[in-house]
Amino acid sequence: MMMKFKVLATIVAVVMVGFILLSCSRKNEDSKTKLKIDFDTISKITVTTQMTEDKPHKIEVSDSEWKGIFDKLNSFNLLKKKDQERKKGWEYFFLIEYKDTKKPPMHISISDNKIIVDNTVYEISNYNNQDFLYLFK
Repeated sequence: MMMKFKVLATIVAVVMVGFILLSCSRKNEDSKTKLKIDFDTISKITVTTQMTEDKPHKIEVSDSEWKGIFDKLNSFNLLKKKDQERKKGWEYFFLIEYKDTKKPPMHISISDNKIIVDNTVYEISNYNNQDFLYLFK
């Protein structure tokens, strides 16, 4: 009787550990994401940087440059952060306005290895602070 109890307890413990490990790994997978910006839905992009001068430098991006910007933004590997810590300052700020004027604009702020998309903070694993500098030359 005691042996059956030990075997049953061991099986239950193994199943619980497996379930916990599976749910934790699933949670990490779900928190990784990419931006999915469709440039065909965009009417205007404004980019601002504080890297090139003391005062912010603001440009409106031409239609011909949109695809390159969206390809880069969509390529970032993002990991959602529970910590909503906001750093002071930023390197790039994107204001993306849609053709559908009922849809609110998207705000993207990038600083170091963090990106804030509409008030949600993500960590970027493949970001280089020179990625968008070409826009301001």
